[in-house]
Amino acid sequence: MNLDFLLIKTVAYADDVAIAVSGGHPESMARQLEYALRIVSDWGQHCGLRVNPAKRNLYFSEGSIRSHLRPPKLDGVLLALANRAKFLGVIFDSRLTWKENIRARAAKAISAIYVCKRAIGRTWGLRPNGVLWLYEMVVKPILFYGVTVWWQALDPVSNRLLFERVARTVAILTTGAMRTTPTKALFAILNWLPVDLTARQLAARTALRLCATGMWNPRPWGHASILENAGVRDVIPDLIDYCTPKPFLTRRFITSIWDEAPMDPASIRIYTDGSRVGERVGGGVYIENFNVMMCFRLTDGCSVLQAEISAIRRAAKWLMFYRIFGTDILIITDSQAAIKSLTGMYTTSSLVQECRASLNEMARHTNVTLKWVRGHGSDHGNNTADELARRGTTLSEEDITPFCGLPLSACWRRFELSFLERAQQRWSLEPTCFISRCLWPRLDSERTRKLLGLPRIHLRMAVSVITGHCTFGNHARRLGLPYNDFCRSCHDEEEEETVLHLLGTCRALESLRARFLQGGIFSDLSELSTVNLGALVSFIRGSGWLEPANFMRSYTAAIFIPPILSYPILSYTIYPYLHFLLFSFFFFFFFFSFSCLFFLFGLSQRDQI
Repeated sequence: MNLDFLLIKTVAYADDVAIAVSGGHPESMARQLEYALRIVSDWGQHCGLRVNPAKRNLYFSEGSIRSHLRPPKLDGVLLALANRAKFLGVIFDSRLTWKENIRARAAKAISAIYVCKRAIGRTWGLRPNGVLWLYEMVVKPILFYGVTVWWQALDPVSNRLLFERVARTVAILTTGAMRTTPTKALFAILNWLPVDLTARQLAARTALRLCATGMWNPRPWGHASILENAGVRDVIPDLIDYCTPKPFLTRRFITSIWDEAPMDPASIRIYTDGSRVGERVGGGVYIENFNVMMCFRLTDGCSVLQAEISAIRRAAKWLMFYRIFGTDILIITDSQAAIKSLTGMYTTSSLVQECRASLNEMARHTNVTLKWVRGHGSDHGNNTADELARRGTTLSEEDITPFCGLPLSACWRRFELSFLERAQQRWSLEPTCFISRCLWPRLDSERTRKLLGLPRIHLRMAVSVITGHCTFGNHARRLGLPYNDFCRSCHDEEEEETVLHLLGTCRALESLRARFLQGGIFSDLSELSTVNLGALVSFIRGSGWLEPANFMRSYTAAIFIPPILSYPILSYTIYPYLHFLLFSFFFFFFFFSFSCLFFLFGLSQRDQI
C-alpha cells in the first residue's frame, strides 16, 4: 500500500515481487527505486522476513541509460546490473525482444516432447488422438506460457521457426510422416493454425477475459493492442456473460434433485425450461397456479444453460414484482446443470450470480425450492414450459432480451473461426505443397478427425500419399531409397511413379480405382479432395506401391539377382529371403575358408616337426 501511494508500480504473486520504476532521469529513478527497496526491507523485518540481495535482479529495459545509472543498494549491498530478469517464469531481456524467452520456451517444450516420445513409435504406441492430447495439455501450455505479453515476438521468422520445429516434431510423431514432409502441409492436415496465429488467438482470448472483468487497458500499440491487431474486434459482442469468481457462502433457497416425494398442492408451482434451435435460443416460464405463460428469446449464440438460468431468474423477478410472499414457492426445471451451477461455490457467470441474488432475496420472505424433474415426460407443466421455450426461439430480433450476454466460450469460438479463416487464406495462397493443396484444399476439422481415427499404419500411408512424400518414385531417389525407373503396375517406360499416376492415370489400377475411389481415371488430383479416407487407404494397400518388398525386388534385382531369377514366379518366393540367404552364404564361405587355413597351417607345422 505504501508503494502504491508513492505511485510505484508493484506486482506480487506468491514469493515473486516486481517493482517497476520509470522516468527520464537515471539518478531520480535510482533514488526512487532505493526508497522502494527500503520500504520492502522494513516490511520484511517487521514480519520476520529478510530479502536476500544476492537473489535480486536489477534489470533495465533501455540500454542507453545503463552507463549513467548508479545502482541502488539493498540493506547496504550494491545491486548488480543484469541484462535479463525472470519474473513468474517469463524472461525479460534488456531490449524486450523476447528472444531468450522464446528459446527457453522451445527448449522446455522439446524436453517434454522427448519425455513423452518413449511411449510413441511410428507404427506403435499411443493413438494419434492421445498424442494430440499430450500436445494440447502438456506441450502447448509450456510453449505459449505468458503469450499475452510477448505475442508480437513471433512476427520475426527466426523466432517463429523455433516454435514451428517443436510443433512439427509433434505432428510427425502423430502422423508417422517422413522427416521431409513440409510443415505447412502437416499443419493443414491436422487442422492446426500457424504458430503466430496460435499466439495471437491465445493472447486475444486472455485479453477478452480480462476486458470482461475490467482488468484490461487496451492501447493502440504494444501487446495491449491485441484485440485490434488480431482482427477480432468486429466479432466481440457488447455484453459478455463473465465475471470474477466470488465465493457463494450464503444460500437461503433449497434444492432437490433426486427427491421423488409428491409436490405440495398448496405451493406455487413454476415450471421453467430453455431451448435452442440452431443459433436461436429461447426460454419459457409457466406459473401453473396463475396460468401465466412467458416466453423470451436471448442473443443468438447463447447456451441452453443460460436460457435455463434466465427462465429461473425471470420467475423470481416476477414473484418479487407482484410481492407474492407467505406461500411456499416451487420452481421446477428439467436441467440438473442449472441447479448445480446455482448451488456451486464459485461461478464465472454474471447471470448465475444475478439469479442467485434474486433467489436469495425471494427466500428472505418465503420458502423457495428448486426441484428437478425428468424432461419430456408426462408432467403437463414441464411440457408446457418446453413448448414455451421452443416458441421463444421463433420470436423476432426486436424481442431479444438484452440482459444476458454472450458466454465467453461462444466468443472464443468466434475467435477460432476468424483465425481459421485467416489460416485458410494462407493455405490457399501457399505457392508450395501442390499435391497437398489438391488433395487437402481446406482446413476441415471433421476430415481431420476421421483421418486420426485410422490405425497408425494406415494413417502413415494416407499422410505420405496426401503430402506426396512417399517411398517411391522421384522422392525415393532423392532420399537414396530403392525406387523404380518406371511404373511397376502398368510397366509403361514413359510413366514415372508419381502420386498423380498412382491415384489418377495408371491404366493397370483403373479397376482398383473404380472399386475404391468411384472413378477410373482422374486427370486432376483435386477431384479426389473429398474421397473417403478409408477407401483411399484401401486403394493404396491394394496397389502395393508402399510395400517394402516391392522396393527390395527392384533394388536387389538390379544388383545381385542373376537373370534366371527375374521370372515373376520367383518374385514372391526368393526375394523376401534374399538378404538372409546372402548373409548365410557369406557366413559359411568365410567359416569354411578359415577352417581350411587353420587345417593347412596345422599340416605345415607337423611337417616341420
